[in-house]
Amino acid sequence: MILQGSWGYGTINTGSPKFVADGRLGWTGFPAVAGGKGDASDVVGNPANFFSLSAQASAEEKKSAVTYLKDGVYNDAYVGHLLKNGDVPPVQNLDAKLKTTDKAGWTTYVYQLTRNAKSFQLSWDQALSPELGNELLTHLDQLFLGQISPEQFCAQMDKAAAK
Repeated sequence: MILQGSWGYGTINTGSPKFVADGRLGWTGFPAVAGGKGDASDVVGNPANFFSLSAQASAEEKKSAVTYLKDGVYNDAYVGHLLKNGDVPPVQNLDAKLKTTDKAGWTTYVYQLTRNAKSFQLSWDQALSPELGNELLTHLDQLFLGQISPEQFCAQMDKAAAK
């Protein structure tokens, strides 16, 4: 058992397609804890690659960006290619297309997980600026390797965020 993001499916399928084809690869969400806080439908992480648009963009820039993404990037051919690879693009109304691939079990699971989420929280390193995201990943490595304490982690992140 490994904790992995949605990209793990494609990586495993590339490295060992027979393992996937034989049905030996499974997936599940974290189990709910009886009496625990939170909502099991909440999603944290990066279930798909996506694009962000600046809040400072003008209405015309936003419209152009959405048109480009919808028609130029996430067109039917590209969406079909992503699904064939086991990737789930961040677009709506995929139910019928999901059923057409040999990876429908996986892609449907990811699609429904995100579609039915009551709350979504982007991974920290993706929500931060690239510089601060790198600081976060570096200090997390140090923390998990026992090289720094939780208090040192917090102090280092505070210092990095203040730059």
